[in-house]
Amino acid sequence: MPAPTAADAARREQEQEQEQEQEQEQDMSLPVKVSLSHQLGRAEARRRIETGFSNIAGQVLGARASLQRWDGDQLSFSVALMGQTISGTVTVLDASVVIEIALPGLLGMIASGLKGRLQKAGQLLLTKK
Repeated sequence: MPAPTAADAARREQEQEQEQEQEQEQDMSLPVKVSLSHQLGRAEARRRIETGFSNIAGQVLGARASLQRWDGDQLSFSVALMGQTISGTVTVLDASVVIEIALPGLLGMIASGLKGRLQKAGQLLLTKK
């Protein structure tokens, strides 16, 4: 294996700086938590989240979720918006769904408006039909 070059060292240093910046952004992130009650039962609420989450992300955040992963009844996601990464979870319970989002840096200024839009879009998705 060849010895590391100066370019390799510079690239590694740049990657470490980016990781530190991301950690600082996460430390400065503002959490947004919305709890939505429903009468659908856990399985139906999860099905609706699975089929409708991308639409909610588009409506509320103006972007599609770039990463979505289910672990049991919890969806982890991330969305790239205005050069920032918004990450969060959606936890499906028997009678409620809890959405938690971390808004990094300046995006924290939109927290109150985002919370209201999440509440409205989520409730529409979970309204019994």
